[in-house]
Amino acid sequence: MIRSSNLRNLILPTLLIASMLLASCGKATPVPAPSAPTSQAEAVAATDTPATQPVKPTVAPTVPPTPTVVPLDLPPVAVETMPQRGAEQPLDAPIVVRFDQPMDETSTVAAFAIEPAVDGDLSLDGAALTFQPNADALARGESYRVTVSQDAQSSGGKTLAAPVDLHFSTVGFLQVTSTQPGDGNEEVAVDAPITVVFNRPVVPLTSVAGQAGLPQPLKISPATDGTGEWLNTSIYMFHPAQPLAGGADYRVTVPAGLTDVKGSLLAEDYEFSFTTALPVVESILPEGPMVKPTTVVTVTFSQPMDQQSAKDATVLRRASDKRAVAGRTRWLDGDRVLIFEPLTDLDFATDYLVEVADSAKTATGSGTLRSPFSGQFATAPKLALLSTDPANGDKNVPVEQQAVIAFQGIVDEKTLGEDAFTIIPKPTDVYSYFNTYENRWQISWPRQPQTDYTLTLAGDISDIFGNQLGEQTIRFQTGDRKPFAHLNVPNDIGTYDAYAPSEIAASYRNVSSLDFKLYEVNETQTERLLGPNRYDALNNFNPAADALVREWSVPVTPEANSNNLLKVPLAENDGALPAGVYWLEMRAPEVKYGDGSPDGGQQPARHLLIVSPLNLIAKRTATEVLVWATDLQSGQPVAGLPVRASGDVDATGVTDADGIVRLAATNKEPWQPLTVFAGNANESATGGAPLQYGVMSTEWQTGLGPWDYNLPGEFPPPSSQGYVYTDRPIYRPGQTVYWKAILRSDDDAIYTPPPVGTKYTATIRNFQGEEVYKGVHETNAFGTINGALPLDEEAGLGFYYLEIMPADASTDVYFIPSYGTNFQVAEYRKPEFEATLTTAKSEVLGGDTITATMAAEFFFGGAVSDAEVRWTTFTQDTSFNYQSEDGTWYSFNDYTGWDPVALNMYGGLVASGEGKTGADGSYTFEVPADISDKVNSQQFTIDARLTDLNNQEVAQNTSVTVHKGLVYPGVAPRSYVAAVGDPLATDLITVDWDGTPVPNVDLAIEVSLAEWKNVQKKASDGQFYWASEVKETPVLSDSATTGADGKAIFTWTPEAGGQYKIKAIATDELGNEVRSSAFVWAGESGSDTIPWAIDNNDRIELVADKPLYQVGDTAKVLVPHPFSGPVEALLTIERGEIIETQVITIDGNSETLEIPITEEHVPNIFVSVALVKGEDPGSDALGSFKLGYAMLPVDPVVKELNVTLTASQSQLKPGD
Repeated sequence: MIRSSNLRNLILPTLLIASMLLASCGKATPVPAPSAPTSQAEAVAATDTPATQPVKPTVAPTVPPTPTVVPLDLPPVAVETMPQRGAEQPLDAPIVVRFDQPMDETSTVAAFAIEPAVDGDLSLDGAALTFQPNADALARGESYRVTVSQDAQSSGGKTLAAPVDLHFSTVGFLQVTSTQPGDGNEEVAVDAPITVVFNRPVVPLTSVAGQAGLPQPLKISPATDGTGEWLNTSIYMFHPAQPLAGGADYRVTVPAGLTDVKGSLLAEDYEFSFTTALPVVESILPEGPMVKPTTVVTVTFSQPMDQQSAKDATVLRRASDKRAVAGRTRWLDGDRVLIFEPLTDLDFATDYLVEVADSAKTATGSGTLRSPFSGQFATAPKLALLSTDPANGDKNVPVEQQAVIAFQGIVDEKTLGEDAFTIIPKPTDVYSYFNTYENRWQISWPRQPQTDYTLTLAGDISDIFGNQLGEQTIRFQTGDRKPFAHLNVPNDIGTYDAYAPSEIAASYRNVSSLDFKLYEVNETQTERLLGPNRYDALNNFNPAADALVREWSVPVTPEANSNNLLKVPLAENDGALPAGVYWLEMRAPEVKYGDGSPDGGQQPARHLLIVSPLNLIAKRTATEVLVWATDLQSGQPVAGLPVRASGDVDATGVTDADGIVRLAATNKEPWQPLTVFAGNANESATGGAPLQYGVMSTEWQTGLGPWDYNLPGEFPPPSSQGYVYTDRPIYRPGQTVYWKAILRSDDDAIYTPPPVGTKYTATIRNFQGEEVYKGVHETNAFGTINGALPLDEEAGLGFYYLEIMPADASTDVYFIPSYGTNFQVAEYRKPEFEATLTTAKSEVLGGDTITATMAAEFFFGGAVSDAEVRWTTFTQDTSFNYQSEDGTWYSFNDYTGWDPVALNMYGGLVASGEGKTGADGSYTFEVPADISDKVNSQQFTIDARLTDLNNQEVAQNTSVTVHKGLVYPGVAPRSYVAAVGDPLATDLITVDWDGTPVPNVDLAIEVSLAEWKNVQKKASDGQFYWASEVKETPVLSDSATTGADGKAIFTWTPEAGGQYKIKAIATDELGNEVRSSAFVWAGESGSDTIPWAIDNNDRIELVADKPLYQVGDTAKVLVPHPFSGPVEALLTIERGEIIETQVITIDGNSETLEIPITEEHVPNIFVSVALVKGEDPGSDALGSFKLGYAMLPVDPVVKELNVTLTASQSQLKPGD
């Protein structure tokens, strides 16, 4: 366990360094790094000596074998039909079945049939079988079936693989499929348009200007003026010029003889009728209370009204005596809105009624108001004071209570300024807020206890009508501050050093004593309090009376109303409590507690204490828990310590000479916390040393998760991988979905096909979750399965999900792997036009202008003119992409701070605009490429959306790189980890935008050192925290000039340990400065004086010397930490499991570790170092720990499989 370094015995509740056995990932290469990720710092278990070693793939020969040409001798299949499934067949068009190879004419012609029988000519031309019906042989609107039986043979004598079965319909009659309003509809809005929908395109797609010559297919009775438009090729909408007459019958006719674009005829008149709605009153305003006496009354009708009859039908009355109010009327919104203006202001605090009789007529006189309507409102009263809280003369007013003034009337908020009240005694800080909704004025200021206050409201506070409040005075006296008693701890659980006196801090106010009870907690209770339901368990825990260790009271005599902090010893002799788990409760007599009392109250202060001389660090995988036990005082490993992991598992072991024990921990729910017990609670301590006993939970990992290190992680790690895909993303009903799944076993980044015949269940569910297919499939030698799902002609539309799972998956395992993909079933149509977004240049120099063009063209030909275009441009930092031939990794970014991953990859809005396409279907716009305020080059992303006349929208986007200059300097230290006093070479390069080396470029070189100043500060809550400030100190300025190959070498020697930044500055021919920088960390063996940055967490950042390693390399990893003197460290190599474990001694605070890279480490490994610092003799420094991680990518070239495809011949002709 670890005691905090600030409040020394209670602040830090975290003992565990929970492992993050991390996802394998690496530099992007042609072969992606496999992933064996974890989360919650956990992963697949490892053993020191596996019983069997996994089979490693071998490298294929580099010389490809000579390909063998295999002749194909397959049966013929039909590859295309005309018409296609679901398409209509013109009456004079041929029917074509096309095969994948030439066919035998005799057998193929004989195998053809059409039902019902149709006269025509049947012919075979190679692979195409064509049936041309005679004139008028096909009937309009009829269904037909064409079949080709398997008697058909290829020219080589192969029988047809599957019969052809084609269903289609011929073009039919033009029909009206729907109307709006529908036939017989009543209560139709008088301003509703009349819409007719046809079953086929009636007019060609055209612009607004081209609609003048299109047919206007409606006749309306009674005759109605208006305009019509074709919304698309088959929907016509008529807009009446004036609202239709209310309560009237209308008949609409679509005359027979109308034809569609293919000549289909509307065989007979189509008629429908509807009745318009009678008018109603939609609203009467104002309504409710607090209405201004100057108000007007607004009556809104559902349709235009006859002014005179509506005026006569509307009256405003006083509710008390029904006396009508005189006024005048005016009309708005085309005679739909009547405004009644009283001749004089209404009375204050009076109820009014508004009545509209049903005698009001429509504007056309065709009907009257459907029913009478009425409303009511009340005018506001004159300004007056309703109440104050506190009230005048109140005593013992709570100090925390604000003053609340409640008004009647409508307050003029402009009169509630700072001079609208005075407070005696005068406060230093006053806040006021007027709540308009509640009509309350809230005034707050810091009040003192037992103080007489006078709050005076100014007499000129008024309502909006000028009525003044008159001066008002409220006098009251405050009482004492509310008593409280709290344990000054940050969490419900605290850990305490058994070598130090057991103390806890308590804060209190206005109480006479602090009353404590200390209980022992057994291991069963501890497991529950630290288990999955720990929050409820802690909140509801009630210790047994016989577990009481000590009960005592601490009298306090604080100054009244003052906050106080007291450090309370927990042991009777003011020393350390015996190692163990304890429950502490604290109360105070003056504080009201909610122990079942009717008036309720708060819980007493409660705290779970874990007292131990041990520091326990755990790394958890899916199958094991590694525990490292060290002594808090000395920092040395503790050997021979019994350890038990309890939770969903129960495993035991004993620590070895290095203090390490590895416990098997296979369980069904590895994400649930485990509790680790070390030592035996009933053993007695020897030699005066604390009892070797400790407790920890795998839940204690705050600040130590993979995400905290910017590393990938997944838990539990997958034991298999799968990829599922379909041949298309979208299908129509009646089509067939073909799918395939590729499956692999995953043994920590070693992938192998499952055994041949492994069974997997494939399940397909529709958008409602209903199963439409379920079947068991067996893997082949390649580890794949596949299948097909013929969709029904009536298949539901929406997204479907295909899921693949092991067929024999047991419900007893914690994780059942599943893989899947989505596909969509839709009655989709192809877009009518294509839009493209292009820029004049894909790369520009900062300060230039980007010219972009959005263009659209119909698929059937012709430009999409007069279409709306909206565009937006965003920017973000971009990294110059350069791949050197020798594999050197250059930095082309400039880091303004000292975090090597803190580039600003988030951008912002640059510009936006809109316009319309011209006659040629294009719209060109310009974007200024000003990046003068940016440190690095930028990527501009332009998004453009084009909307045509049918409201079809097509979006396109493109990107343009905006460069800071014409030349880029690259910086590549040959090692990111340097040694003080040893020369370090840095490769430099200058390249243009295409990555071509630019020779003879002068570079300014700057080397600076980060000097960290770390200071512990005390926060307002009494806790201490680290504040780190960095000063960038220049240590070297130099220059270099690249040679004919665009390269140079800069060599320098770090004279002190720390983090350095090497910056190269190039100036192009136009005067643009481009900067690039890279970081180097210099260590000094045995030194503990390097001031690395100290964060307010237990993390350190390990530094690897290279971005990519080869098998056979030795990686150098710097361990920068804040401890002085030698410290013990747990070194682990991890990925999907704990690969290696070693306890080492680190002498200084900038030591470099050497890690040999082996083939087992492909494609990456994670190096973890957990450092434990014991207590420094003669100082108050407490034991502590730090955890660091570094990912080491390893080039997977040794496992790459080179595949070469060679064609048997360069050219082929049909029949080959």
